[in-house]
Amino acid sequence: MNFRHVGRQNLLGWHYVWMRRGLGFLLILACLLAVASVPVQADTKRITDGDDVEGPLDIAWIKHEHGTNAAGLRKLVHTVRLYERWPVDRLRHRGFINLFFDLRGDPDWREERAVYITYDNGKLRAELYDFAADPPTFLRTVPMWRPNGRTIKFALRKSDLRRRPFSYYRWFALSFIEERHPLCGESGGCDDHAPDRGYVRHDL
Repeated sequence: MNFRHVGRQNLLGWHYVWMRRGLGFLLILACLLAVASVPVQADTKRITDGDDVEGPLDIAWIKHEHGTNAAGLRKLVHTVRLYERWPVDRLRHRGFINLFFDLRGDPDWREERAVYITYDNGKLRAELYDFAADPPTFLRTVPMWRPNGRTIKFALRKSDLRRRPFSYYRWFALSFIEERHPLCGESGGCDDHAPDRGYVRHDL
């Protein structure tokens, strides 16, 4: 028997086995790294709305997305974009934007939460309300900012909408200018609903 030949065959066999194992390990490692490198994307959605009402509070689009505050806590960011600039100094308290939030599993007569964006004490402010209460109850002022004259953004905590776990909510925006205001010109007032019917769903 040629022991040198047998040894060479065994060596080649082990080398083949280790190559297979090594390639398998490298393949698994590459897959794990690929998965780890993909950022986790929460639901982001933008809904456009037609140029279809009188007055400067005609909604162009609304959007929901996720962000992180300075403390590293996650927040739900909502945006309302208008076709025209919001002339706060001229409308004052006679023009406003409200957003309503409907939660699954609460078959109530109306939405559970609302954010009122109104003019108060010389500036716009966003206030969160328990809208299921009768009358609605003020909860807190929420962070709001204006990237420009046509855009309003505000941030909520998930716990602002519900304490117990939930996987999604539905929401819509409503703008309104009181009737006979010079910037409206419509009897009964000027209002816009985005989306035009129903809600937009935000999956968390």
